[in-house]
Amino acid sequence: MDFTKIRQEIYIIHFTSLQRKKDHKLSKILPATWGHNRGTLNSPSNIVNLSSYTLNPAEESVLSRGLSFCPSTPTNMIQFCGYLEAYFRRLRLKEYFQDNTEQHTDTQLPSHQQHRKKNSTWTPPEGRNDSLDLYIECFRRRAQAEIVEKQHCLPHNLSHAECNAIHSLRNLPDIIIKEADKGGAVVIMNRSDYQEEAARQLSNTKFYRPLSSDPTEEYTRKLHYLLRTLPTLTQEQINISLEPQPGLFYLLPKIHKPGNPGRPIISGIGTLTEGLSGYVDSLLRPYTTSTPSYLRDTTDFHHHRCIISDLQPILDNDPSLSQTLGGRPVLAHRLHTNLKHILTSNHAPHHNNSGTNPCNKPRCQLCPHIYTSNTITGPNQIRYNITGSFTCTSTNVIYAIICQQFPSAMYIGQTGQSQ
Repeated sequence: MDFTKIRQEIYIIHFTSLQRKKDHKLSKILPATWGHNRGTLNSPSNIVNLSSYTLNPAEESVLSRGLSFCPSTPTNMIQFCGYLEAYFRRLRLKEYFQDNTEQHTDTQLPSHQQHRKKNSTWTPPEGRNDSLDLYIECFRRRAQAEIVEKQHCLPHNLSHAECNAIHSLRNLPDIIIKEADKGGAVVIMNRSDYQEEAARQLSNTKFYRPLSSDPTEEYTRKLHYLLRTLPTLTQEQINISLEPQPGLFYLLPKIHKPGNPGRPIISGIGTLTEGLSGYVDSLLRPYTTSTPSYLRDTTDFHHHRCIISDLQPILDNDPSLSQTLGGRPVLAHRLHTNLKHILTSNHAPHHNNSGTNPCNKPRCQLCPHIYTSNTITGPNQIRYNITGSFTCTSTNVIYAIICQQFPSAMYIGQTGQSQ
């Protein structure tokens, strides 16, 4: 059985069904107010262009797939092997602690509270259970072989022109691409209109007020004081960011309303209370899921059925393992980065100066070793101009670290591929 083909078929079916539902919802809410909007609906029904920019056919084709669409990319073998080894480690831990009373007590806790603890990196040694060792070794070989064999023949789900369209859309400075507040449409706006709407909402003193200084440091002291009053076990389950950032304000355009006002949203990722909010959510989640009106979101898990079906008898033949590990395991596959992460950005540009610059983090602003310039000297003393503005938070940037004491030594790396 071809895992890659099964995975793609499941994804295509799920994506097509989701897109059909979104288009149906959009068709209901859009006509009622379309006469009030100054935008034009392009030939793809899920694209609303409120900007002065005209999309070419390749850009229309990409955006018509929706912001949930994931362009196919080669499998990151290092990351894939890391996921496999983490799964094997969980199996060994279950086998190792199967007779431990303390471990049984911990496993009775809800799973959403267990993972909040700071995890150990210790892995039980091999040789304790021959059946488990055989299962892990066979699983490792089969899974890696499947990926390596299919790596070179992975079909691309975008044409060359569509790939170029993604890069061109990312680099357009005068437009912003967002998902509509309702209906799932892709909305293109002029950046100036987006900023004007944001300024209009933020100037409303009924909901917002300007601050003379950043209160994060004061709130950090208060939060640490509060944490010290909590039990030690509770403190271990609350992760506090070492360098908290203010919340991120952005808008989702309401294309179903006259004037296309924005729905204000503040992202709490990286803020001071992110860890505390996650802990409170873990306490409330069991109560919300038990309500009659609870509806679980669609899942992105894809089962590697062939490997599990073939190798499961190895575990079933061992009574102790069957009882400890429970039913058949599920190996989750992490989806590739989708267009929403690639094309949309909630970060307002801090500067447009070409070159390398420190980011807004205090440690980067004070670091004297960050190279700030719009040119760089390469091999043979050839100088290159830097087109674009880059910081340590920029993605997909190749960088070099040179030691002044050993100029001939150079480290080449690449920044993270996703935010």
